[in-house]
Amino acid sequence: MQQRITDKSMPVSRNRLEFRDFGVFETAMRTARVAQNPKTLEQVHVPAKRVVKFKMGRLMKQKLNGRKARA
Repeated sequence: MQQRITDKSMPVSRNRLEFRDFGVFETAMRTARVAQNPKTLEQVHVPAKRVVKFKMGRLMKQKLNGRKARA
């Protein structure tokens, strides 16, 4: 699956980047939490941060699972 990346094939919004037939990248906020160091069992504060989430497109799923993709 080869595709040229152009402004038309890659709609961009503030928190979303979409590649047709491949998938969607989105940003999300992960809340602050308290974690534990597994070696010392010490409690550690993990601050809130932005993360990237990926949702696979239908055609990419079909290709990875060995099914023929319909265009």
